[in-house]
Amino acid sequence: MKQLSGHLSLLAFCAFLMILTVFLASCGNDNLLRAYKEADTNIHETGELEDIPEPPDDSVAGFLKYSLTQIACPACFHETEELDVRMESLFHLPISSSWITGMALPAMGNCVSDLPETIPSVNQVSVGSKIDFIGGWATGYMAEANYNRDTWHDLFISDYDILIEDAFQSIHGFDYIEPYELLWIDPSYAFAVAIFRSGMTFSWGPYGSDDDFLIIVASYDPVSGSYLGNIACMAGDTGNMYIPAEYASKLPHGALASVHFQRHKFGRFAFNHFPAFNHPVWIETHMSWEAIGTGYIE
Repeated sequence: MKQLSGHLSLLAFCAFLMILTVFLASCGNDNLLRAYKEADTNIHETGELEDIPEPPDDSVAGFLKYSLTQIACPACFHETEELDVRMESLFHLPISSSWITGMALPAMGNCVSDLPETIPSVNQVSVGSKIDFIGGWATGYMAEANYNRDTWHDLFISDYDILIEDAFQSIHGFDYIEPYELLWIDPSYAFAVAIFRSGMTFSWGPYGSDDDFLIIVASYDPVSGSYLGNIACMAGDTGNMYIPAEYASKLPHGALASVHFQRHKFGRFAFNHFPAFNHPVWIETHMSWEAIGTGYIE
């Protein structure tokens, strides 16, 4: 089942691997922010200075993701750690599209088969070697104990002494998930929960926030571990979700399954530190908390 790990990452939205960790290496359009401060010019990948066109209104120039992923049975997916906590960010020249809509998540109350996704094409901007988020632990990867739940965070770009107050608010995870057997931790008795093709209800708590809630059921060949497809349903944080037979029946009978409980919160903050532009651009934010359990398709 070696291939499980790769597809697990896909379903956990790690397609955003192009996003750098908070400790950004200075690469791409190096020192572009400094160039903006010195003159109304742009450094493209060629390194040449050119006039900068005014970006469109409501344009996006960055993406910041703060995520926690917990895998109930890491050994089931050839993973070594139960928890993955990280902050990732990317600054780039303004675009008229959106990182968030590019995720192509299902509409509220709807389900899809084989969740698609697209990533915007961007020209990266370096904002220095380090970004700290105040109110949290200042590193790309961190221990779960250092994740401050439901907390407003300031963002500090130290190379340029730029402070953005209340840039984003973190979220919280789960006290329980049902069926609780989804969270068995040992491979010898994991994959114990039957996920019915006739329809299935999942529950979680706490609930009642204004976060979006996504459940993904991904299926795998029980012999080779090959990925077979997924279904995904989006709803509010109501504490339970029913996946109808219309979609559950698309999962192959007898397949192994990973079940992804995902809490999402999206936002944005204004960034007005590109002096070449006459108005701020938006940095989009994505808070994500995910718990991954195991089952089989019945």
